[in-house]
Amino acid sequence: MLYSDSIKPVEGGTGERGMVLVVDDEPTSRALLTRWLEHDGFAVESYENAEDCLSAFSHVLPDAVCLDLGLPGMNGIEALTALRARAPRLPVVMLTATRELETVVAAMQAGAYDYITKPVDRTKLCTVLRNAVDKRRMSLRLGQLEREVKGGGFSEIHGQSQRMHEVFRELDRVADSDITVLVHGESGTGKELIARAIHEHSGRKNGPFVSLNCAAIPESLQESEFFGHERGAFTGAQAQRKGRFELAHEGTLFLDEVAELSLALQAKLLRVLQERTFTRVGGTVEVRSDFRLVAATHRDLTGEVEAGRFRQDLYFRIAVFELEVPPLRDRGDDALLLAQHFLDEFGKGRQLVLSPEAAQIVSTYRWPGNVREL
Repeated sequence: MLYSDSIKPVEGGTGERGMVLVVDDEPTSRALLTRWLEHDGFAVESYENAEDCLSAFSHVLPDAVCLDLGLPGMNGIEALTALRARAPRLPVVMLTATRELETVVAAMQAGAYDYITKPVDRTKLCTVLRNAVDKRRMSLRLGQLEREVKGGGFSEIHGQSQRMHEVFRELDRVADSDITVLVHGESGTGKELIARAIHEHSGRKNGPFVSLNCAAIPESLQESEFFGHERGAFTGAQAQRKGRFELAHEGTLFLDEVAELSLALQAKLLRVLQERTFTRVGGTVEVRSDFRLVAATHRDLTGEVEAGRFRQDLYFRIAVFELEVPPLRDRGDDALLLAQHFLDEFGKGRQLVLSPEAAQIVSTYRWPGNVREL
């Protein structure tokens, strides 16, 4: 590889320029690429194959990927296609040892941001990745500004307050990825709406959105609900039944009130999140499921961990990206905006408006039950 000293690096490895995933099966090349990018101010995680990189998407939030075209197993084009399916707006820069036009064209048609031929020039590598990350961030920022100008956020969620614009900015950051998200918020704040918005703006939007309220399932039925069961697994099991893990394949699994799970089921959930395989109750065949997890709770999970009611290792696994949904009392005039929205939705075509007296009550009431109460 060619080395160039023309780059003036910022403090190495700080992540100031963003996070890049490097995928190259050659250890020396992988180490050199990592060192160059860290010296240029990127945070870097490296992988020797595409499968490991894709698995990492549940716990890392990259700004770009540097991908070798000639990988063993899942090749570069296949990996690029899979990455684009998970995160459509994520820039992927291909490294290729071939100058064959057909290969390069295939990579660009599959959605690559750019390509660099080997031996890699350090200056070009860092410049291309800087530009890719800057363009991605600019695109995200323009999307945020467009929503703010239009007076709202994600179409599924109504709100114009500063607190909700902060939520929209966080959604912009995380939706177009495969990272696991933990949503915090009081009961009635709309945590499931947030989860649905994440799903609808992700690469999995064409897959299923499977929702489960963990607090609503008796402990005796939790395992069957999550894992499914085979016919005859227990009294009343008349036929095979798919569980939520299996139903969420290639989509998003939303676990509401995740803190209400028993410790025994928490351990089993952790294993599924680590291995992405499980067996149905009463079964022996391993089932593989590829899903994105979004969890939610109204409890302080760190306090639950300290009290011994929630596993610390599971907490670390699901709290990769944490998002706080504010209570309605902290959202300024959003209560009035939502009240008018509900009048429009349920007014059956009549143009209903709040009287000044009603508007005063709506805007000054504390709404302990939040949007659900409204």
